Amino acid sequence: MRMTNDARPLRRSHIGWLLILFLVVAPATAWLTSRATSHAAPVAVSAGTTEVEPAPAPRTHVVLGSDQGPVAFDDGTVAETPAPKPSSSPDKPDAEKKDVPLYLTYIKDPDSLGFSPDVSLFQTVYSQVKNQHIDRDPDDKLFAGVIKEVGRLLKESRVADTGLDTVPRDRTAPQRIIGLYGDKVSKDLLWYAMIRGLLEGTDDPYSVLMTPKEYHMLMEQMQNEAFGGVGIYIELDKDKDDQLTVVEPLEGTPACAAGLLPGDQVIKINGEITKGITIDMATAKIRGPVGSQVVLTIQRPGIKDLKDYAITRAQIEVASVSRKMLPGGVGYVRLRLFGAKTGAELSDALSSLEKAGARALILDLRNNGGGYINAAIDVCSNFVDPGSLVTFVTDRRDVRKDYTAVPRPRDKLPMILLVNNFSASASEITAGCLKDYKRATLMGVKTFGKGSVQQLYPLPSGAALKLTIAHFFTPQGNKINKIGVEPDVKVEMEARNVGRGDKDTQLQQAIDYLKKQKII
Repeated sequence: MRMTNDARPLRRSHIGWLLILFLVVAPATAWLTSRATSHAAPVAVSAGTTEVEPAPAPRTHVVLGSDQGPVAFDDGTVAETPAPKPSSSPDKPDAEKKDVPLYLTYIKDPDSLGFSPDVSLFQTVYSQVKNQHIDRDPDDKLFAGVIKEVGRLLKESRVADTGLDTVPRDRTAPQRIIGLYGDKVSKDLLWYAMIRGLLEGTDDPYSVLMTPKEYHMLMEQMQNEAFGGVGIYIELDKDKDDQLTVVEPLEGTPACAAGLLPGDQVIKINGEITKGITIDMATAKIRGPVGSQVVLTIQRPGIKDLKDYAITRAQIEVASVSRKMLPGGVGYVRLRLFGAKTGAELSDALSSLEKAGARALILDLRNNGGGYINAAIDVCSNFVDPGSLVTFVTDRRDVRKDYTAVPRPRDKLPMILLVNNFSASASEITAGCLKDYKRATLMGVKTFGKGSVQQLYPLPSGAALKLTIAHFFTPQGNKINKIGVEPDVKVEMEARNVGRGDKDTQLQQAIDYLKKQKII
């Protein structure tokens, strides 16, 4: 789900991000008549990041993708983001596979795309895929994706696809396509569709081209920046035919004050039907200037009639960590995502709870789709010995990079770690590490299973390429991707009941477990 509070919770298809440094490879071939300069000029990453393999120069953001296991926020953030389900992905939603129109908005207004893809950008993306993608994808597979996606654009543009079946599945395809349709469809949209198709050809839901707007929303969330929204986590509910659904309203936000509840189905946004909408589209519609109003038409489970909620947008500040003391001296800490400030926020929370006399901890990673790998290292460093292996990643060349705990002096209190099927990516790094070292008792249900690392290449146009470049493993070498982390104590519960008082039976059983162990 995506947090739209614009936070982007994990969607059943979202998953988290990792931050690492990585080499931006310049285009290796000079085909497609274009200049060989690379669009992918990397940006500097925050201090403390490391490289997956030696990189002589520019560094880029790398994320542990759900960007698709996490929940999405209505504001566009990813709590990668939401309670994910392996059957869907935030970046490439199932809605796309059902022929839901993707290009109509851009066809009506090509400028709304926000940038101008061209042959040089296509060449750059192709080069990155061929040199860095975790799988060695053959050209015929990649360009089959290009041709298929162009066919989709032509269909939505109501342009005959005459000649498309004659386009070869090789590097001559782009120029052939431009020659066939460049005077019938916006060239910007043709290049955009071709790049999307190239990435679709990898069969990797986490490798995507992000528009400037999508990239901005991602960075806004991961940097814990404030934005104008209503304050809810949203997802596309797989059990309800991808119906846009509220996962959780945030306390103290307009959505909470208006009375929105977990499980509410968002049928319309400002009168527009949400059927077939993507998380990104919903986020863009719900967010807006502070003080402006958005009307959400809600279908509440068990209630027949629809109800309109007119909500005034406010500045939403997303804290990744919250804390409270529970009866019996139990310190409770919830992590919503692994962002740039999570390490510092967690240290403050733990120090406060220790001073308040906490005798045991419950660390809650439920519905947390992940985030930066450095944040996961910081989190684990509070609980394992300095120098301990937290995780390691391997790339397509089987080059291994270890990530180890840094000194974080702290009392080792007994701990329960709560996880569910929406705990993804960086959450799974944390869960795998603490389980391997027997530092915490994992309770809940098996995690999402997103064990891949995405590298983020910011582009001069404001867009960005997110590409899967590695897989990560637990300290004992256990694979997480498509497998997940099993809890020590299985406690099933609907993800929507997280934080809902007596309905949160997983939290209650965690407290009961500590009592039975005579820890509290």
